[in-house]
Amino acid sequence: RARALTAVGAVAAVAARPVTAWLGAALVGAALGVAPVLAAAEARAAVTIVDDRGRPLALPQGRPPRIVSLAPHATEWLAAMGALPRLLAVDPNSDEPAAVRALPRITAWPGPDREALAALRPDVVVVWGAGLRADGLARLEALGLAIYVSEPRGLADLPRSAERLAALAPDPARAQAVVRAWVEAMSALGERHRAAAPVAVFLQVSARPLITLSERDPAGEALRVCGARSVFAQAATAAPVDGFTFIDLGPVLSDGSGYLRGEMTSDGIHLRARGYAGVLELLRPWIGDAE
Repeated sequence: RARALTAVGAVAAVAARPVTAWLGAALVGAALGVAPVLAAAEARAAVTIVDDRGRPLALPQGRPPRIVSLAPHATEWLAAMGALPRLLAVDPNSDEPAAVRALPRITAWPGPDREALAALRPDVVVVWGAGLRADGLARLEALGLAIYVSEPRGLADLPRSAERLAALAPDPARAQAVVRAWVEAMSALGERHRAAAPVAVFLQVSARPLITLSERDPAGEALRVCGARSVFAQAATAAPVDGFTFIDLGPVLSDGSGYLRGEMTSDGIHLRARGYAGVLELLRPWIGDAE
């Protein structure tokens, strides 16, 4: 009974004294055999979430998780869900929304910067599964960090993937609303273009080597929803393109920020006569004078 009263007194003292009191309480607890109780309390303090590979991750409870996002799609989702203040750093390709451009950058490819991650000591690092090398996950986990793998397998899987990612957001209800709004917008977009003849496009993701994506990739699927179709729709998910010459129309048509120059278009989407004339000049070395 005396030992029990001593333990109660030690715990009560913690509430009234500064942090140093925790050390005394811990020592008393260990001496009295109550260390397992403290360990159980710590276990209850952890929050468990599950990533896209079904891997459980333990995060601290009682404070917002400190996040590093090394996946641009995850960065955009987290920002939209209200988790921007929780981001410590992002990868170099995370540039939306504009606010993330002020965050520190950590290299993600060909391998995450392990030293930079170790220095930041985030509670969780979000990575793109398809961008990980075979030993990449193990090398990151060797740092003692919680690694969340975001790996949506297509447009249909994106909402489910985002709902799992919502566990890192401060307001789950808001996060779920963001996902629902995205689903509704995609549905409306698909309905809008369903009856239209598809526009053939080439989607370039790398110049050297020249690489494109098929419709098996979410980006290719998105093209289809928007009324377009990749000319390499049936290729492997990410395939090198050999035996073709591709002509960059940007110098003639683009305003330098990714949009059509005003004098080349009537509505920002369709070319006017001057725009077609510019394209023809670029094609002339390959088609001669054929009109």
